[in-house]
Amino acid sequence: MTTNKRWSELVQNTVKKVMPDGYHFNYIQCSQTTESIYFSILNENRLYYFRVSSHHRKKREDNVTTFLSGKYNGFKELSEAIGEYLKSNRFVRISDKHILILLLYLNNSFKLFWRDDTFYYIENGMDIYSGINGILKHYIKALLRYGVLYQENLSNQIKISNSGKSLLAKYKKLLSPIYKGIDMEAVNSETLFNLVVDEKFANEFFKSEKIERLNNLFPENAIKAYVDNNKSRLYNWFIPKRLRGKIKIGDQVKVINLNHTKIVTVTELYIAEKEEITKMKPVIKILDNKE
Repeated sequence: MTTNKRWSELVQNTVKKVMPDGYHFNYIQCSQTTESIYFSILNENRLYYFRVSSHHRKKREDNVTTFLSGKYNGFKELSEAIGEYLKSNRFVRISDKHILILLLYLNNSFKLFWRDDTFYYIENGMDIYSGINGILKHYIKALLRYGVLYQENLSNQIKISNSGKSLLAKYKKLLSPIYKGIDMEAVNSETLFNLVVDEKFANEFFKSEKIERLNNLFPENAIKAYVDNNKSRLYNWFIPKRLRGKIKIGDQVKVINLNHTKIVTVTELYIAEKEEITKMKPVIKILDNKE
């Protein structure tokens, strides 16, 4: 076993031993030629990123937290320093907005660049760049600082690192429950950007997705029933969102009829067009079942 490989194993074991409960490796990147290892560690949605090495980095501007092995009197002192670091607040809390930015990289035609302290992106091979500033810029810079994204020197392109790819593979666990049931991999780049920067847009997006899921699960949005045992005509009422999927044929429900309430027995469930719904009165209560 080479000295470099042995050193790498010792460092990895040292870090593993001092990781508190609930912490796990997101990604480990080892140099093939020097004594240098980058660690990406997750604790729930808190991401720690640091380097253990026998030498300084050439690029000091990266500001990666570094533990120089030669500074410590053996691996015991090194492990104590790393243990203290992992208990500190020197992490980035991976939020929905960070994950939304990473989801952009599922689109192979998406490219992000950073020039003159401004971010640009290009998609589908078009030569039209859209400037990125403000809150979006803040989240991208955080991903760069914690090794999730990196900048390619010659092209200035911002690419996703192996650490970022590992994080992206876990995105369903990291996103808030509000995204549950939404196929985020099918959402286009413009929508992902808007979800990061525009709260009003996000609220409308979730409202629209909620209605779509409701329509897919429980498409029947109206009932037909007779009034006062008059079998000569069926009347229609719409089912409000809170009662969708809860009403069955044969249930007794309370409805509004000619500005009064009536109790009717559901004869039919069906899908009414939006224009038809606007002319209907609502079902207001199920009598046979709990709402």
